Amino acid sequence: MKAIMPRLSEGPGAGIMAMVAFLILWELGVWVFEVPSYLLPRPSEIAAEMWKYKVTLLHDTWVTGYEILIGFLLGAALGFAMAVLVIFSPIFERVVMPAAVLTQIIPKLAVAPLFVVWFGVGFLPKIAITALMGIFPVLINGVAGLSLVDHRWLELMHSVSASKWDVFTKVRLPNSAPYIFVGLKVGMTLSVVGAIVGADIYIAASFGSGLLGPASLVAWVIAGIFAIIVALTFGR
Repeated sequence: MKAIMPRLSEGPGAGIMAMVAFLILWELGVWVFEVPSYLLPRPSEIAAEMWKYKVTLLHDTWVTGYEILIGFLLGAALGFAMAVLVIFSPIFERVVMPAAVLTQIIPKLAVAPLFVVWFGVGFLPKIAITALMGIFPVLINGVAGLSLVDHRWLELMHSVSASKWDVFTKVRLPNSAPYIFVGLKVGMTLSVVGAIVGADIYIAASFGSGLLGPASLVAWVIAGIFAIIVALTFGR
């Protein structure tokens, strides 16, 4: 029995049990203290709203997830391509890196209306701002990974007259892998923020869960907003 308990506490079962206990306490706490639903709905009310609008939630969550994926992949590809150009072209580095740092000062959500003017209403501006959010982390981490190479490896490749392509594919690229994955992790997080906050809410989109956020404030109870949060959390 003692051997089983540690395995349960270390496995996913402990997390599930903690979540169930949290939901039960939440349900009982709202009921016992008579908290109004417009302040904090019970989990059962949230589940009822999710079931009531399941078709809309599933559709809009899928659309938003699609926008996140496309925007993230586009931003990651552009960020890595720019990192490679920075490594191989000093002129490109002097031009692009200051501009890339400058873009981080500009609030991304503030340029959302410009994307509507430039790209129209629909998928394109949402994917554009999502990609913009994910470029910088991949660019910076890519440059670090491609440049911070042990000089002994570079000397070894130079001693055997290796080409720049061989140095890139056999030394720089493998060395950059951990850095790139860190950049991708950060870029994915920012892409989700860009798609949901910047695109779905700030851009007047014709599709996506952003339609539901403002509508919930007027037409839905607060449980509907919680339903959107749950759907976006577990649907991406």
